[in-house]
Amino acid sequence: MPVQPITRQTYRQAARVLARAFLDEPVSQRIYCRLTSPQILKNLALDFTGELAVCLRQGEPLELHQNGAIAAAAVIYPPGAYPLPWSAELLITLTSILGHTRYDRRAWQTWLDEVEQFHPHLPHYYLEYLGVEPAFQGQGLGSQLLSELTRRADAAGAACYLETATERNLPLYQRFGFQITAQKQIIGLPAWFLCRPAR
Repeated sequence: MPVQPITRQTYRQAARVLARAFLDEPVSQRIYCRLTSPQILKNLALDFTGELAVCLRQGEPLELHQNGAIAAAAVIYPPGAYPLPWSAELLITLTSILGHTRYDRRAWQTWLDEVEQFHPHLPHYYLEYLGVEPAFQGQGLGSQLLSELTRRADAAGAACYLETATERNLPLYQRFGFQITAQKQIIGLPAWFLCRPAR
C-alpha cells in the first residue's frame, strides 16, 4: 500500500497504532514508570490523539495500511510549521492531561525543554514521531515512511531533523542519510539528535 495522509477519519486509529509502537520506548517507560501496560497504552493513545489533531492542521501526518488497517504512522511538520503556536501546544497538553492516569509531569517537561534546545533553525522537516504496529515491525514499513519524508524534503530542498532515545533505531535513520549531530543524557536516558542535510 502507498503512503497516504492521515485524515480526520483515521487519526484516532493512527494514534492507537503509535501508542502500541511506543509502549516500550524509553521515554514512555520513564514518564509512566509507575503504571501498568494497559494504563500506559491509554495515556499514550491520549497523547498521540492530541499530537495528531494538531498535526492535521499544522503538519503532514502520514500512515501506511496493511491488511486493511493502519500499520504505521508518522507525525511530520514541514519547514516553517514548527515550533507550534501556543494554541496548538495548549490543545496537546489539555488532550493529554484531562484523561491521564498519573505520570511524571516534571520529567516530561524536562525532556521537552531539553530536546527543544537542539532543534535546528534552518528550514527543515521535523519527524516528531514514527511508529509501526508491533506485529508489523521489521517488514520495512518504517523505511517506507522515511522514504516519503526524505522525498518531500529533497523536493523542497530542505533538511530533516529528529530526536530519539531508542538506540536500535539509529542505523535505520542513518541509512536514510541522517547524521548524529549531538547526544545528551536527559532524565537519565541517552538521547540522540539527528539531522539529514538538504539535498
